Amino acid sequence: MRLFSTVKFTSVSLLLKKGFTLIELLVSIGIMIVITSVALVQHNQFNETLALTNLAYEVGLSVRQAQVFGISVREFDGSSRVGSAEDFLYGVHFEYDPGNRAEYVLYADLNGDQAFTNDTEIVETTTITRGNYVDRFCGIRAGVATCSTGLNSVGALESLSIQFRRPNPDAVIVGRTPSGISSYESAIIVLQSPDGVSERCVRIRPTGQVSIETTCSIP
Repeated sequence: MRLFSTVKFTSVSLLLKKGFTLIELLVSIGIMIVITSVALVQHNQFNETLALTNLAYEVGLSVRQAQVFGISVREFDGSSRVGSAEDFLYGVHFEYDPGNRAEYVLYADLNGDQAFTNDTEIVETTTITRGNYVDRFCGIRAGVATCSTGLNSVGALESLSIQFRRPNPDAVIVGRTPSGISSYESAIIVLQSPDGVSERCVRIRPTGQVSIETTCSIP
């Protein structure tokens, strides 16, 4: 009986003293590294997607702000334009510039040409952060889109302006191409993440309605 107790105690002691082998330890560390890496990647992707979505809403709010300014008789400080302040057309302007695709302006049409002319018309400049950028913008007319695919592309948009004037809340959308100024029924602003994987679209309809889309559908 005493011998059996001694053997049993010895076996338990050996089990308690047994630890990880070197291979088991390396495998455990490898699994932890993989799990941590996946978690960090997913977290970074989530942050990038969230920042891109916030940017889309920011652009949409800028368009909405131009609409409010355009129909609420907002005065433009320092204006020398002849006429009453309520004649001002307000808009959001996007310019194709390969060296700077992270900026757009809210402006007041001081000279009455229904387009953004120069820096004297700027109400506010928005600079896009976190590496996101305006990938392209498109004007749509009769179901056909004209986009900013490059200044050297035939018929490509060089700029796009979404404008509003009282008392009509509808959008006045104009774009400049190498052949001149054209009017469009609606517009789409395509925003891209730094890695080029994620995108968001801001769609402006003829009625002035602004919507944010996770999947860009451009005709």
